[in-house]
Amino acid sequence: MASWENLLAYVQQDYGATQNEDGLVALVYSWEAEDRSQALIISTYENNDVQWLSLQSGVCDESELDHQEALERNADIAVGGLILEEGQYWLHYGVPLALVNDTDVLDELLLYVATMADALESEISGGDDN
Repeated sequence: MASWENLLAYVQQDYGATQNEDGLVALVYSWEAEDRSQALIISTYENNDVQWLSLQSGVCDESELDHQEALERNADIAVGGLILEEGQYWLHYGVPLALVNDTDVLDELLLYVATMADALESEISGGDDN
């Protein structure tokens, strides 16, 4: 799978993802049995001659989480971390695209980011808004 084109085709087919003109891909990860869902944004970027896959999911508004607490929460996140962008906290996870070599790996990454962001959102704001 380790190409952006293959990854995009897979998430569009299996997750109903859509892509905007900036190349960002949006999908909603759902836990139907629990009536919960979490929106994710997927994109790619290059850093130090390596193509990276970025997975992000909204957690809460800036006003709901003190900046110091956000930094402290990052210490408890095994991989990735909270970032602040345009007044919104996001859980961000980046992985070299070459390591996403089959659909099972991507499925696990999507599940991890969606689950962690959903848990953080529930802890911080008590809701399911993202």
